[in-house]
Amino acid sequence: MRRLESDALTSTHMPLVMKMALIEEFPARGRLFPSELALINAAAKCAATLKSLDVSLDSHFRDCAPDKRLEMGVQIGKIAANSSLTEVNLDGHALPIKKLKGTEPVESLDLSNKRLGVASAIVIASLIGVNGALTKIDLSRNHLGAEGAAALAPALAANGTLTEVNLDDVALPIKKLKGTEPVKSLDLSNKGLSFASAIVIASLIGVNGTLTSVDLRGNLLGDNGWGAIFAAICSNKDSKIMSLDSSCETII
Repeated sequence: MRRLESDALTSTHMPLVMKMALIEEFPARGRLFPSELALINAAAKCAATLKSLDVSLDSHFRDCAPDKRLEMGVQIGKIAANSSLTEVNLDGHALPIKKLKGTEPVESLDLSNKRLGVASAIVIASLIGVNGALTKIDLSRNHLGAEGAAALAPALAANGTLTEVNLDDVALPIKKLKGTEPVKSLDLSNKGLSFASAIVIASLIGVNGTLTSVDLRGNLLGDNGWGAIFAAICSNKDSKIMSLDSSCETII
């Protein structure tokens, strides 16, 4: 199978029209390794048969500044949501686009321990928000960090079918946290939850109007994690949380 290499696409001696001609001739099961964001957008719009987009080996993407990498993640996410792509590979693992956006329905997805980074989290977030079939997604033991969690949080809050998300080897109960499955209290103590989980928790309890007590003792949320949770409670005019157990935590 012919493979379109990144150096052919990034050559300064090849005009864009020639690059696009190569893309249009590329087989439906081929892979594209672009390093120019404009070319990625053009490929998605013009190559209706493109199925797999792989930028994981491209040094321009891998070594670019963090803010640029995030922006590329946003743009690739938009492409994935509105194209015939079935796979996108940013970090060495191909994300299953149709399963993530629900056009190939599955109830659960295990993407744990795939070395996924922030850009992959952004792409995932752009897809799962409208997925009406997915109920559980495992993203633990990756490298999503706080920025990845921040990208995921609004999508998790917006999705009406997801019941669990796992970032730290513990399934967070999405519907109970955001109040669509009302409970008065939640015990998430001693779960090894990190700052990333704190960001998701904060986003969800920020719209919860029924929860009165949350036990988060013995986790690893850190000052910033607790700050995000306190801010979410304070900004939620419907919040009924009167007890937030943070004992065994050092909060400065």
